[in-house]
Amino acid sequence: MLKQVIQLTEQDLRNIVSEVIDELHQGQQLMLPFDGNSEPYNWMQYMEWLEEHGKYGTLPSQPDAMEKVMTNGMLMEVGESTFFYGTGEEFDSDYFYEIFNGFVKENQDVQLFNNPQETVDGIMEQIDSPNDVLYYLTPDGTNRWMAFIVQRGKETMDYWVNNRLEINGDGLIYCERMIAMEKANDRYHSEEGNMDYYQMLNDQYNGIGVYWSYAHGGGNVYFYNAHHGQDILVKGWVSPYDVDWIATVSLESMDEQELRLNHDAKVQIDEITTCSEEAGGNIRLPLKGSFIIGV
Repeated sequence: MLKQVIQLTEQDLRNIVSEVIDELHQGQQLMLPFDGNSEPYNWMQYMEWLEEHGKYGTLPSQPDAMEKVMTNGMLMEVGESTFFYGTGEEFDSDYFYEIFNGFVKENQDVQLFNNPQETVDGIMEQIDSPNDVLYYLTPDGTNRWMAFIVQRGKETMDYWVNNRLEINGDGLIYCERMIAMEKANDRYHSEEGNMDYYQMLNDQYNGIGVYWSYAHGGGNVYFYNAHHGQDILVKGWVSPYDVDWIATVSLESMDEQELRLNHDAKVQIDEITTCSEEAGGNIRLPLKGSFIIGV
């Protein structure tokens, strides 16, 4: 019986491998060897962990979300956050004095203070936050001040929308995050003994994290350790409802380019790329489509 010999080109082999991978992807996770007998790149283990904690799909379209998220209450908080440093915990009293003093001078047509003899300097000696001035204001003064802060918040958010954020047709905001992973040959230790990177991720993390950047190229790794070896860059989109706008606006004073997310946020990931040579160079990791995961 004659046997037919089929000669396969290199491209034929690539096509076959590609088809096998596509079949494995249908309805199941990536089949990666994490049995402890091999030392794969840690990004492979990260992909396995990622697929266990999220799902393939896209966030719902919400083209008017940015407008709807800007309620008066939210704008009030944003306006007040402009008087704080960093994560919104350190009151910038000098800057507040400048703004509050200007507000008082521009509103001389009404009685602002409960005590007509009160002065801006006297009030500044007794306050620790913007809200504290309310104790010194008349009802008319309170209404003027709150309207002023809301307008300040609106101007701040308009600036962000027009100059900082990239918003797509679905109303989602671009975000990126760089993640520093350990070297592939490092083993992790627990009370039960050695464990691999995948086990460590499962033990320590439930989501992908709240610290992102709104800027292309802004997702940097800030902290390294002796085991640092691999970086991956995660790119995606997030709903305006899932952004911690108070922390985000406050952090702008530190030139962080940070987009701080709420702790219940979900991110739509469209691309993950390795960045360091030890991680295999600029490899685009094999997501089979957009992917949603909590932070």
